[in-house]
Amino acid sequence: MTRRLLSLITFVCIAATPENAQKSKIQQPVSDVSYADLADLADAASIVAEVKVKRAQKIKDKGQIAGQPARFLIEADVLALIRGREGLSPRIRYVTQSIPDVRGKFPKMDKAVMLIFAAPVADRPAEVQLVAPDAQLWWNEKMGADIRQILRGLVAPGAPGRIKGIASAFHSPGALSGEGETQIFVDTHDGAPMSLMVTRQQGQPPRWTAAYGDVVNPDAPPPAPNTIGWYRLACFLPDSFPADLLTDIAQDQTAAVQRDYTFARQSLGPCKR
Repeated sequence: MTRRLLSLITFVCIAATPENAQKSKIQQPVSDVSYADLADLADAASIVAEVKVKRAQKIKDKGQIAGQPARFLIEADVLALIRGREGLSPRIRYVTQSIPDVRGKFPKMDKAVMLIFAAPVADRPAEVQLVAPDAQLWWNEKMGADIRQILRGLVAPGAPGRIKGIASAFHSPGALSGEGETQIFVDTHDGAPMSLMVTRQQGQPPRWTAAYGDVVNPDAPPPAPNTIGWYRLACFLPDSFPADLLTDIAQDQTAAVQRDYTFARQSLGPCKR
C-alpha cells in the first residue's frame, strides 16, 4: 500500500450510540496491513474514524473492466471519531475503492465496521475524502488499538518529525584501532534536530542510537520496531549514505561513515508496506 498526503490535526472523540456501538459480525476479507501502512495513513489524515457502513453503492464508471477495482459510494454512521479537531457529522458519505475476489465478486460492505482515514470536504460537513483510494480498512480490535497508539505517538512531545534526507555526518576515530564514533545528522521537514550515533569499542559489538532533539545519549537503545521513531527512520532514510555528501567528509573518514550508516540502516530492518 502507498499513501502520500500530508496534514496533521489534533483529536477529539465522540461517543457511539448503543445502536451503532455493536460491532459487525460480517466476514472480513483477508487483509495484510502493516504498521507502516497504518502510520502512512494516520500521518496523512486529519480525520480518523470508526464507522459502520449503512449503504455501499457501486459507481458506474465508463470503461470499467471486469475483475478490476471499482469505486463505491459509501454512506456510514460514525461510531467513534478518533481524530478530527472540527468534529464530524453523525452520518457521512465518501468514495472508496474495492478489489474483487478471484470470482470477480466484491466484498459485502453493508453493515460492516470500517476504519477510515480522510480529510474534510469544504462546505460539505457530511462528506469526507479518503486520503488514498484504499484508505478504508476493515476494523478489528487489534487495528483499533494499533491506530490509537500510532496517533498518540505522532503528537507526543518531542515526537520525531518527517524526514527530508541526510544532512551531514562526521567520524571521530578512537584511541585504539577499530574504535570510534560516527554521528549522522538528518534533515526534517519541521527543522527539528534528528541524528544517529554509532559507537565502536574494541572487544564489543557496535552500538547505535537515535536522537530526536539536541541531546544525544549514546547509551540509549535504538528505536524499537513498530514505534514512530522506528517508522520515521526505517521507512524514510535512504538505503545507503548519499554519495554527494561524502565530498564534505574528510577522506580518511568516509569509509567509516559509510560502514556505520549501513550498520544502523540495516539494524532498523525493512519497512514493510
